[in-house]
Amino acid sequence: MKSSVVPALLMAALLLAPAACGGGASKSDEGGTATAGADAAAASTPMSGTLAADIGEAMASDGEGTPEPTPNATVEKLAETFTLPEAGDADAPLLIMEFSDYRCPYCRQFFDETMPSLRKDWIETGKAKLQFFDLPLTMHGFPAVIGAEAAHCAGEQGAYWAMHDALYASFDDLTEAADAQDEADSMAEILKVAEDVEGVDIDKLTACVESQQYRPIVKELADTALEREINGTPWFILLAGDHAEQIPGYVDYETMLPLLEREYSRALGTPIPTDTPAPATPTSAVTAEATATTP
Repeated sequence: MKSSVVPALLMAALLLAPAACGGGASKSDEGGTATAGADAAAASTPMSGTLAADIGEAMASDGEGTPEPTPNATVEKLAETFTLPEAGDADAPLLIMEFSDYRCPYCRQFFDETMPSLRKDWIETGKAKLQFFDLPLTMHGFPAVIGAEAAHCAGEQGAYWAMHDALYASFDDLTEAADAQDEADSMAEILKVAEDVEGVDIDKLTACVESQQYRPIVKELADTALEREINGTPWFILLAGDHAEQIPGYVDYETMLPLLEREYSRALGTPIPTDTPAPATPTSAVTAEATATTP
């Protein structure tokens, strides 16, 4: 994957903070390493504590004598050309980076309660652009990973955001599957959601998901977030020029609005208010320490 997928400027500004749905340990705790560049698909160290699934031979050895996998040409090509899903005007002054998990209840709450106004007032007006980073957490099982893969597969048919929305809209129907650790059952549930997504050829999407060609891409996105100690979901970064403002955890629109306005003013180079408080993590937040498990 191209290193340009994640702005270097942002990475220098990230700090650790609490979030709503808990993730795994940081890389410094796990002893893992990330890989960058076009060969990211053949990363040599699996990231336990981030992806819910056994990431398989395509993801590489355990560092203890397991042979390195043969590079997959399809995956390598994806890694070379992959760009983050984006919504909004490419030239929008403000960039909103969302780190999310399709099985996180707080991510679903944000989608239901905050995203409609965010889309209407900021993304559709050209004031902000949204980038979506997959961060499937171990505690949420295979559906979190397969949901991310399915969204990218739908993206090949021009239906990324339609699939993204359908996955969150189907959250309650997938509750049982979210507790299962069976990959085949989880895939069947996700593909059932895809059947009703407009613009999706279900046969093509099924073949794409079953190939797992996007799993290394999802892993790299998750590794990138975890490496920067973004280890919970949802998590947001407002990027205005060279300034990165973090919002860890779920926030309602009324809480997010003054932060958006402040960073938008910063991006435009106009005077900004100095008394905008940072949002507090909800008291109902689930912490990584309390909930992280290994499937």
